[in-house]
Amino acid sequence: MNIYLKILFSSLLFSSLLFSFSLIILIFFLGFYVGRAKKSSFISQQMDSMLRYSGNTIAGIAKLDSCQQVMLEYPELIGRILEGAKFGNDQFSIEAAQHMFGDHPAAVNDILDKTVVEQISDHIWVIRMPIVNASVIDTDDGLVIIDTGMKPAGPALRDFIRTISSKPIHTIIYARAY
Repeated sequence: MNIYLKILFSSLLFSSLLFSFSLIILIFFLGFYVGRAKKSSFISQQMDSMLRYSGNTIAGIAKLDSCQQVMLEYPELIGRILEGAKFGNDQFSIEAAQHMFGDHPAAVNDILDKTVVEQISDHIWVIRMPIVNASVIDTDDGLVIIDTGMKPAGPALRDFIRTISSKPIHTIIYARAY
């Protein structure tokens, strides 16, 4: 291969990577702005649709993992994280801490009593349980659950997911073991 073709190929590759990176940065800041701005429902739906389409295109080109895809597809999470999103709710559960790996009835009931749901955006909720959180993302294919919590949190997670949506659970992202 001649040196000029190598230089041309290298510059084209660099240009496409630079374009992809610029698009990711643009989506990041647009998502941060959209996550904080008040907007009409129509504009919000159009922006969500545009961001999903571009996010899926970039994810395919860049071969992103599932966590990166979630952040790209739902950039409003970035603003929430920058605000200092916390783990667990403000109510601690001694029962849950003492029976983290079992299904002791007192722990299950205490978690059920102390769990709250917080809607982050049109398609994202955080289920705040004592000690841990789980996130629910409503997608076209069904619900995506990020983290499932500890064993006695199972009934609370199930019950609160069903207050959010009756859609089937499509994907569970198991980020860490408890």
